[in-house]
Amino acid sequence: MYNNSFQTLYQSRLKPGLSKLRSRHILVIVTGILTRILNVYFIAVVISLFLGFLKMFTADSFADTGFVKIISGFMYGVLGLVVLMIVNKTLKSQIGERNPALIKNNFLMIGLTIAISAVVIAVAYLIGTLYLNVEFGFAFFLRWSAAIFSVFVLILPYNLLKRVETNYIHDFRTIFLKESLPYINKEINYTEKKHLSRDEFESSKLFSFQNIWSYTGSDYFEGLQNNFHGSKLKVLQEETSSSKGKTETKITELFNGYLFVADFNKNFQGETFVMPDISRSLMGEVSGELMNEYIHRKNTQLVQLENPDFEKMFAVYSTDSVEARYILSTKLVERITTLKNTFYQDIYISFINNKMYVAIKSEDALFAPDIFTRVDDETFLEKQFNYLQSLLTIPEQFDLKTKIWN
Repeated sequence: MYNNSFQTLYQSRLKPGLSKLRSRHILVIVTGILTRILNVYFIAVVISLFLGFLKMFTADSFADTGFVKIISGFMYGVLGLVVLMIVNKTLKSQIGERNPALIKNNFLMIGLTIAISAVVIAVAYLIGTLYLNVEFGFAFFLRWSAAIFSVFVLILPYNLLKRVETNYIHDFRTIFLKESLPYINKEINYTEKKHLSRDEFESSKLFSFQNIWSYTGSDYFEGLQNNFHGSKLKVLQEETSSSKGKTETKITELFNGYLFVADFNKNFQGETFVMPDISRSLMGEVSGELMNEYIHRKNTQLVQLENPDFEKMFAVYSTDSVEARYILSTKLVERITTLKNTFYQDIYISFINNKMYVAIKSEDALFAPDIFTRVDDETFLEKQFNYLQSLLTIPEQFDLKTKIWN
């Protein structure tokens, strides 16, 4: 089945195989630092332009009117919220990869998010008000053009620098997967340039959407047991809304991560969904549970289970609450909780048409090295191996081989 002896794998295959990449490590660190500096610069310029425009707008003769103050305050609020969301998302990705336990500390995450966001907004505000806030004329045209043009000029070197890191990550993943797969399950087939079908993504019903605008993926894994297969996917959706006779269309990210499918070991008629309990994490246990009762999936009802650790992480919705409790046995609930504790990312699970769908959101590929860590670092590689093993042994973890009833 699969071999848990990571030490053997590390010493005999991974460490020797990855040694060649170490010679590129310094170059990757340098280019990685530069790309991250450019990322911050791009964001700062965009915010600065926005703040510069707001400053000019509120400096007009009618700026003292209540309406202008309300509009200005609203725009500042939206900007602050967007920055907070971007910073929080980046922090979760960076901190979660190093120590998943830290992102569960709400006080720490909120504090870091607010502190970093304040610094970013303060720097952008100074640039926007001191450099870009000039009267309309030659100086205005020169400064605003320079700010905008600098972004376009730096995009080319940014892409070239980013390619160094991208190639490094690709080479690492090729070696890591090639050497690790036989130690997990020799019957798992891997195809880099293939992905799960769109029909199966839609059949999972895990993510609601109007229209899929783009559907791409890679890293296709397929096993013989329980028709088990899955891949990394990036799905963009097209949302259309109408207001006052005007139609607005926008493209947003629907899902970015891994989706795996397997035949379940029980027959069932209804549809059951295990979703991240966002309401509880934001509003607390009591208020969050009330919100879950009020806002739920169409044609489903909230199902409460007896495992307190599971309830803190997930909200369960089903078209048949009795069947949902039968599917989500005590043992299965414990195993889902264990899977969640392995990953810091959000996990979504559905049980539909006698199949189990498991989706793990991940902005970046799970099997990617931290550029500031040695590529052959044993602790890092063991964590990546555990991620891979957790994904590819879903049939064993959930005992899907055993037919409970037909």
